[in-house]
Amino acid sequence: MRFIAAAAGLVLIAGCSSVDAADIRTSGFNTNIVVTVPERATHADVWVQLRSGTLTYVDLSDTDKLTSTAGGQTVDLRRHKSLGVITYLGRLDNPGGPGSEVVLGLQRDSENDPAPRSVVRLADPVGVLAPSAGARHSRARDLAVRLTTPSDQQTSIEWTGPCVSSGSLRLDPGQSDVTIPRGSFKVPPPATTSPTPSPLPSSCKLTLTVTRSVDGQLDPAYKKGTIRAESVATREFTSIP
Repeated sequence: MRFIAAAAGLVLIAGCSSVDAADIRTSGFNTNIVVTVPERATHADVWVQLRSGTLTYVDLSDTDKLTSTAGGQTVDLRRHKSLGVITYLGRLDNPGGPGSEVVLGLQRDSENDPAPRSVVRLADPVGVLAPSAGARHSRARDLAVRLTTPSDQQTSIEWTGPCVSSGSLRLDPGQSDVTIPRGSFKVPPPATTSPTPSPLPSSCKLTLTVTRSVDGQLDPAYKKGTIRAESVATREFTSIP
């Protein structure tokens, strides 16, 4: 997920810290919530990050609890810490189809305001019809991308791979076919951190990630933040000169 990658990158550059939730009011939380349904999955993955500053992560106390509810079930989110970054994770089985409501709740002790209702509806599904898995594509040619269904919801395509620079584009509402122009898959310059940098491979596996997303309503008890639902599909192919 993009939030996780960005947070990890910041940790490596600047370090981070954590603060006990007992020392912070709910109105001081900067809260980011993402609910993701992978392609062809029957579950939704829930990811929550609570911060009180750019690199200060909130560590919930024993009296605090984060829950997610959908499809008649409620699950408790689990604390996860990596490289100093604290996140809360959960999985909802059979949460319902597109447009189904997911509610994220934060319970706190009697001295702190709860945030019982951050709400988002599941995004429209998305899949990739072209390029085909394992296809070979020359960077000297346009790449046609075709999705399974159009949607008015925000849809973006990102690409990553060891022989090209990462990039992205956003589709227009209702668009399901798009052409990534030749030259978009750029070969990055060689690294300068080594006196004899290793040459980059001329061919490599590229991963296209298609994300369709819709924003929800964050509980007003929080200081600020976002809640978003995503449908995600990926496709791997080989990039050649």
